[in-house]
Amino acid sequence: MKMIVNFQSRLTALIGRVNIMSAFILSDLHFSTIAIYIHHLNDNIDIQQLADKLKSINIDSVNYRYKENTRKSKCKIINNFDNVKYDKYDIIRLIQCWDYQACEKEDNIDYFIMSAFLRSLFMQHELENAGLYSSIWSI
Repeated sequence: MKMIVNFQSRLTALIGRVNIMSAFILSDLHFSTIAIYIHHLNDNIDIQQLADKLKSINIDSVNYRYKENTRKSKCKIINNFDNVKYDKYDIIRLIQCWDYQACEKEDNIDYFIMSAFLRSLFMQHELENAGLYSSIWSI
């Protein structure tokens, strides 16, 4: 084990820390789908504002990662819920994808706030509805 750790330390010293993560700008459909679904959980959430913020944070991350200067634009709201039936797990996966694509800039407070908001919203929703899916209270 010591030999492996020593080898890894030497390799890291020689080549530095290698970051192989990639990032891309998601589609307006992606941002819209998240925002519309969340609006249905809490109708105080403005769809356009949320979608725009998700998009802005994603663009900031990709710009930072690749040293680009992609201009920010409003998200075109696309409602695909009539054609596709998304369940909460689909939305959670879309949020996980957004989180992965938006996390590049380590000091972006907007990212951390949005990420915490999205996590807490789904945690609260899951807590409120857990009784619908499970009758266990204590074991």
